Amino acid sequence: MVVRSVEGEITVRVLDHDGVSLGRRAFRRIAQSVNSEAVPPAVRPGLREVATLTMDGCLRRLERAMRTPALSGGTFAVGGNGAGADALIYALKEIGADVGVADTVEEMLERVQSGFFTAGFQVDDRDDGLCMVTRDGILNEVQMLDTAIYALARNTGLMRVPLYLECSHHLEEWLNGQGIETVRIGREEGAAWEVLQNQHDGQTALLVMTEPVCAAVLCAQMCMAEPDWMASPVLREGDVCTVTREIDCAHEKLGTLIRELAAGIDPRDRQLIEGVRVRHQDGFALVQPHASRARCRIVCRASNEEFASELAAMYEDRVRGILGQKDVKREE
Repeated sequence: MVVRSVEGEITVRVLDHDGVSLGRRAFRRIAQSVNSEAVPPAVRPGLREVATLTMDGCLRRLERAMRTPALSGGTFAVGGNGAGADALIYALKEIGADVGVADTVEEMLERVQSGFFTAGFQVDDRDDGLCMVTRDGILNEVQMLDTAIYALARNTGLMRVPLYLECSHHLEEWLNGQGIETVRIGREEGAAWEVLQNQHDGQTALLVMTEPVCAAVLCAQMCMAEPDWMASPVLREGDVCTVTREIDCAHEKLGTLIRELAAGIDPRDRQLIEGVRVRHQDGFALVQPHASRARCRIVCRASNEEFASELAAMYEDRVRGILGQKDVKREE
């Protein structure tokens, strides 16, 4: 078990023998067992053992995976005040990069575009979030998933890759064109591990796909090895524009919400995995439960910002209608 506190909020991760977080179903079974009289209380409750995944171990895995060694140093900005930012600063220094600190993403973007920084990373410990700042703009968490998976495909011999539902169709088509099988999954680590296990770089890939700091380090290594790697059409074309929104939704209403959203949609145009994903022309919309809060998350992707925003507005209206929140003002 890994327990941590961020801004007064405590999170608990229960890991299996492979070091993979248990999913929601397993947590529900544990909760039911704990509440059952058949399970006796702990005789000696308390902290028994603390195990940490060292950053050095992650760096060794990432170093072994890199096919193209870094040719020159880089200077990266890091934002955030938690353990994630501290770990990233340490890791970047270990791979030979210079590190600076920026107080805001806006400041980071200005200094990256001026050439002072190679790139920047903002780490959010509260939601395990990560955004990357490049000369062309800010990559949000969803776009970072595409970027990290593309970097993995470039630097490993993976033949099967899990793709989160948020990931772009264009990336999927490119991976398939490289002879790499793709499997669409939800956000539970166990689903990703089922696809990655028994592959040489499977554990490295799992780290990159589930730990924001590892994804940032891999992207930084690529920047140092190939400064123009993010100009690839794989990351610049197709459904690259992303709009995300979140709406309060009680846990007990999520099942009804997903069923009503999926009703009437051609099964060929939808996927029901931890929510509902609906394909549209030149894009898609995804509605899924928030990972840790009583909220639902809307992710819309398209080839242009206007259509992605239209999709997000349409699905937000649908969700609020089903939840009886029609009179709630939308947050733009």
